[in-house]
Amino acid sequence: AEGKVAQVALDQLQSRYRSLKRELRKGNFRKQMRKFSKADPAGDAIQPGGKNWDDWMVSFTDALIESLMDGADQVGSIENEIWMSRGYPQFIIDPQTIVDAYQARTGKQIKNIAIETRDNTLQAISDWFNTDAGLPTLIQDLEEYFNEVRAKLIATTEMGYVASEVAYEQMGEYGISKWIWDAFDDFLTCPQCTDLTGRVVRSDERRVGEGWGSGWSP
Repeated sequence: AEGKVAQVALDQLQSRYRSLKRELRKGNFRKQMRKFSKADPAGDAIQPGGKNWDDWMVSFTDALIESLMDGADQVGSIENEIWMSRGYPQFIIDPQTIVDAYQARTGKQIKNIAIETRDNTLQAISDWFNTDAGLPTLIQDLEEYFNEVRAKLIATTEMGYVASEVAYEQMGEYGISKWIWDAFDDFLTCPQCTDLTGRVVRSDERRVGEGWGSGWSP
């Protein structure tokens, strides 16, 4: 499931990157920016892509949510196999509820990923404008916001939240109010989550760490 989410994210990011590169290479972009700067000292007009950013952000968010819902459905199927093998009844997962619930719990909106991409890109362009670097340098610097590494990071983060939410909802349905905190032992896991590993926690003291990769096991 995570691989499919990563591919969806990468497709969307690469599509925007290709469009952005075409726009930057069209004409003398630095000269255009100087013109915009004089006409709009606040810098509001210096936004490569214009309306395309808004369209892309909607497209990116919709595609990512759809892939995460598919992921939630797959995780739910796997969890059901595990729980039913222990004698528990089947629990029907509602993917939309899972995605909405983890956003509400973490206070982290999926749409913010696209917003951060736009803001980071525009900031990088603004920084470049104040240097003597050429356009190829700018295009190369922007690549980090649209590459495979970032797509995989997005997928790992969001699917970590999805998997945890599925487990939480399922255990709540089965009346399980306590469980052993089990965090993945990797460089992505925040210190707060690592420190809780092995501890018995209650559903009413559920926490959100600085990173991702946390899970619950009954």
